[in-house]
Amino acid sequence: MQEVLPPPSRPQIITFSDFLGALFAALEEQGVCFCILRNYEGFPERNVGSDVDFLIDRSRLTAALCAVRSIPGIRIVGLTKRANVAGVFVAGIAMAGGSRCLQLDFLWGLNWKQIPYLPASSVLRSAVLRRTGKLSFLVPLPAHEAIVSLLTSLLFSGRAKEKYFPKVRQTFAGCPEEILAALRPQFGLKVTTRLVSAVIAGDPEAMSDCVPQLRFSLAWRGLLRRPLGCVPGVVWHYVREIAICLSPENVLTVMILDPGGEGRAAVIENLMPLLSSAAKSVERRHFTLNTTLPRESGETGAVASEPRGSLASMAAVACWLMREWQGRFRRRNSTLRLFDNDYHDLLMDPRRYGYGGPRWFARLAGTLLPASDFWILIDPADRDLRAGSPALAETQTSHQIDIWHRFVHSKKHFLILDAGKPAADLADEAYSALTEFLARRTERKIEKHFH
Repeated sequence: MQEVLPPPSRPQIITFSDFLGALFAALEEQGVCFCILRNYEGFPERNVGSDVDFLIDRSRLTAALCAVRSIPGIRIVGLTKRANVAGVFVAGIAMAGGSRCLQLDFLWGLNWKQIPYLPASSVLRSAVLRRTGKLSFLVPLPAHEAIVSLLTSLLFSGRAKEKYFPKVRQTFAGCPEEILAALRPQFGLKVTTRLVSAVIAGDPEAMSDCVPQLRFSLAWRGLLRRPLGCVPGVVWHYVREIAICLSPENVLTVMILDPGGEGRAAVIENLMPLLSSAAKSVERRHFTLNTTLPRESGETGAVASEPRGSLASMAAVACWLMREWQGRFRRRNSTLRLFDNDYHDLLMDPRRYGYGGPRWFARLAGTLLPASDFWILIDPADRDLRAGSPALAETQTSHQIDIWHRFVHSKKHFLILDAGKPAADLADEAYSALTEFLARRTERKIEKHFH
């Protein structure tokens, strides 16, 4: 069933402060006890991190989602669930840098490979009340916050995150006995003492040297304490991670088509900041056959050149096609991709891309591409504008533009924009339509998995 989304009116955008107040009130109304793990120093006016981390009880995840959905004007545009965390991406909030989206992480376990490095229940029970402005919320004890900030990156990547390290080091130096008492049950006294000494000394190499022993001690003690639960938990962790990497739903693609070729770059430049944090990764992608076909310096897309030989052109298309499929299935985090200079430009004007192979092969490769989720056509405002565009006159005809229209109308989800409007206005319309599409898609996912 085809779904064309007309450009909606610009939605109301609320401030980060108003959103926090509404969210905290909604969570309390839903009976969700939560703790803000870190990056709360700028509340309520600003968010000093890239997301907001909530520690909750696992049984309250559905209630937390209901709380987010209950806030007027806020739409959930993405949802990812792992073994111990749910990433919720919301739109409708005015954030720093021009973004209108924010990532919320609801955690119910502080784990490495499904083995707890700090009991989440202990962190929640011992959390302390913090008041700032009109907001009141729970935050971890300084020792617990420092441990989470350190081990979240150290255990997984082998390095401490520089952003948090000064505060972590200060806390470790201020209460080393409390840190030792919290870590010793999971890691043992010897390696815990080495780690605390390395952090206090500010020695990144010594901290990295502790990582293998930290991982081994955590795994060994977890196995001794829960022999029937530890191994299945670790296996299930890897199964879920592989399933996430192989899931095509992990990547959402938006194709932006521009027959005139003049307005697409400006629209994408205005749209990218608006969609920041609409997914874990928001990328701009170019179509190029750079495996065998030359590109002129300074060009980001195709170049006008003499077509290469048939076999070279076909090889370049085949290599590019394989890269696209590999990129679709090798993503550990949710990804939103905005394509400009996409493959369908080549089908319309192969010489501009230096393609000298047969048309049937190019069309076949087009049918084998990973399916795109949403299509945007930047349409010249009227035929007078089309005739007056030098770039359009060189590469397109009115007949070809009509072909673009028929092509886009054959897709299930698409939007047509008027190229006569300023790029900022087109980006606003694209943002509104895209977030509406993402919200509908996510709502179906929530209804399927949480009800």
